[in-house]
Amino acid sequence: MNFSEFTKQKIHSEDPKQKNLNKDDALKTYEELKDLNSDQLTKRLFSEVKKQKSEGTFNYDMLSASVESIRPYMSNETYLNLKKLLESLK
Repeated sequence: MNFSEFTKQKIHSEDPKQKNLNKDDALKTYEELKDLNSDQLTKRLFSEVKKQKSEGTFNYDMLSASVESIRPYMSNETYLNLKKLLESLK
């Protein structure tokens, strides 16, 4: 699951069971990304942005919210790197 799909589910869900699934999705996303180095994270992010732009679905705020939603699961260094990358996409 990519960041934007995770955030869409999180934002649109009021069902407590679904919110638990969203936490599981966040953990799954974290597990997929935690061992990637900065270059790999950058490639993943830009790949996601390229895909969204080609589909006409790019939403900076949604992508930023996705990063914020998994912030507790990443190191501060990783978080700051992702925020810097996101800023470059504006």
